[in-house]
Amino acid sequence: MSHESFDAAMNKTGVVATQTGGGISLYGWFASQDPLTLLGIVIAVAGLALQVWYTLQRNQRDRARELREQIEHQAKMHRFHDGGHAP
Repeated sequence: MSHESFDAAMNKTGVVATQTGGGISLYGWFASQDPLTLLGIVIAVAGLALQVWYTLQRNQRDRARELREQIEHQAKMHRFHDGGHAP
């Protein structure tokens, strides 16, 4: 599984958890069931934390990839300007 598809799957899992937790919380509030409301809030916060974590990880990988590509490009341009041929 590629990083992109894994990130998409984990983000989707986080979204589902957040929405499910919100729904449980809302139901618990309407039913006046405090433990159910609290459980829903905990699930929603955990889902949101999951989304944030995987978004930060994806951004970090993207920055590293962009830096590698920039370094490779600069090396190619340096070789080209020194009389070599860019591959």
